[in-house]
Amino acid sequence: MKTRGFLTHPSRPICVYIKELESCFKKHADSINVFDDTIDELLQNINFKLQLGCAEHKSNVMTAIYEHYIKMRMRQYLYAKKPRNKKTK
Repeated sequence: MKTRGFLTHPSRPICVYIKELESCFKKHADSINVFDDTIDELLQNINFKLQLGCAEHKSNVMTAIYEHYIKMRMRQYLYAKKPRNKKTK
């Protein structure tokens, strides 16, 4: 349903997909090929059918979620690992 940008709760299959994506990301966060390793494991482990209508939209939505989520998590992960440089007087 269209919500005019005020979506507050994603569908249950999307939540399951994101939880599985987070699990895979945690395993491969320090990998050189985070994107590739994460998606490979995600596609091997995922055992549900995302019900979003036609296959074209399903593929587009899953790809968009994956790309945006991994980019966001990598920013958070690297920011958390970054050593804090304190000013010395």
